[in-house]
Amino acid sequence: LMEAEQPHLVHTHTSKAGILGRVAARRVGIPVVHTPHGHVFQGYASWWKTRLFIEAERRTADLAHTLVALTHNERDEHLAQRIGRPEQWQV
Repeated sequence: LMEAEQPHLVHTHTSKAGILGRVAARRVGIPVVHTPHGHVFQGYASWWKTRLFIEAERRTADLAHTLVALTHNERDEHLAQRIGRPEQWQV
């Protein structure tokens, strides 16, 4: 769909959609902005599922041109997990 439509920008939200959308957009050369809208770093899922999401977020952070946090605290929590680079983040 992205290849056929060729949007100017893809804006993803949440981990699952963000991971899939970033990979798909990057494959066809479309810039991506990702807004996590919080995170699942503690208390939401089992330890292994939490680790899986953190690792997937780390590996796909560089597929986004910009990462957008809703708060400074949210940005800092992602950076503490080594998700993205400070210069990628906007609040």
